[in-house]
Amino acid sequence: MSSSSTENKHFEKALESPFEASKQLREILNKLSKDLTDFARDICVEHNIDPNVKIVPTLIHYLEHEVMTRYVRGLGIDIETIVKERIEKKKVYIHAWYDPERRTIFIYIDLPEDMFCTSLAHELIHHCQYTCHSEKCKNVCEYWLNIDEAREIDESIPYNLRPHEIEAYTKDEEFCRRIKENKRFNEVYKKYNDAFQEVKEIMASLILIYG
Repeated sequence: MSSSSTENKHFEKALESPFEASKQLREILNKLSKDLTDFARDICVEHNIDPNVKIVPTLIHYLEHEVMTRYVRGLGIDIETIVKERIEKKKVYIHAWYDPERRTIFIYIDLPEDMFCTSLAHELIHHCQYTCHSEKCKNVCEYWLNIDEAREIDESIPYNLRPHEIEAYTKDEEFCRRIKENKRFNEVYKKYNDAFQEVKEIMASLILIYG
């Protein structure tokens, strides 16, 4: 099917009703979720991580952190960490997060390939931290925690000083390289990108018709 005929199909759906167009968005995201989840579970099996994880693509652009210099009262110094340095130097903004209670990774649907890969790697490292408390997963993560401990850390330590975040930031690029070695990576990223193009067409039709 050509791009123009696909656009016409989406336009017609949106013209019928925003409800039908919304359902179409949901169908695209559900299909992509299945493809991403299947791939992530393969990666987990390859690297001795619990494969009980789900990937949910999202159209909502959540930021996982803010770039800032933190002032430590009483010490009078700026805290510099590898996390902050990497963010400022490379302008890396990760648009993904991990929900340990549901063992679900949410990932924004419009990311370039390298950021998509690094984001997936980063969140799979978090999945490892919560689910694999043994030597077999040390090739991915060594800092293990549970949900209650993570909440205490989040409430008492700034984002860029949290041990599980520092570990994820210092290991995600290398883990991304290993993920890319999987022969399915290019195919999965193409599906991710194709889904985004479809989503753009539907949303453009909705805006054109309904403002």
